[in-house]
Amino acid sequence: MTDAPKLSRLLFQAREAIDMFGDIVEARTGKKDNYSRALRDEIDLYREEQGWSPHGFGGEDADEGDTQ
Repeated sequence: MTDAPKLSRLLFQAREAIDMFGDIVEARTGKKDNYSRALRDEIDLYREEQGWSPHGFGGEDADEGDTQ
């Protein structure tokens, strides 16, 4: 069994931090931060595959995403 609510929260917080970091890098360099954007998108895709909300976290079933 996985701890889906905790993982959802951690991934969402990481996603938000990565997105803000990407904004800072882009503002300071004037160039697109492809790495940060790709990592953010990969987190979004994983969260979507788990059926988790793209707008935050909470309410995830502890058994969701459990493949065992």
